Amino acid sequence: MRAIVILIVAAVLGFFGYQYAANGKAPADTIGALTGAATDMAGDAAEMAGDAAATATDAESDAADATAEAGATQMSDLLTPEGFDAGKVMEMIDGSDLSAVQKTALSGAVNAVKDNPALLEATLTRLKEALGF
Repeated sequence: MRAIVILIVAAVLGFFGYQYAANGKAPADTIGALTGAATDMAGDAAEMAGDAAATATDAESDAADATAEAGATQMSDLLTPEGFDAGKVMEMIDGSDLSAVQKTALSGAVNAVKDNPALLEATLTRLKEALGF
């Protein structure tokens, strides 16, 4: 441990001695130059990190908007006679903000369509009204 401390002290003294002899800088000038450069680099790094965070936030927001638009289109397609898929409609009902009673009633209606396709139109109308389409 003592040897490591001696090596560090020798390295620091050697650095300042070199700066004094080669560049004519006093130790205070050297320390000022080192800390000033470190401060500038820290400021630049903080600015770059802020820019990167803003870019990431914008990209995330754009992706969320695109996903929401695509999801709304897909959901409305499921509520047509041609695009009706009972399993996906059940998932849509489960993931909605409807009350438990409404979810149960709509799920029962979707299950009834599986057994009796003639109920499809009436069920789709109920689903569109309940889900706001």
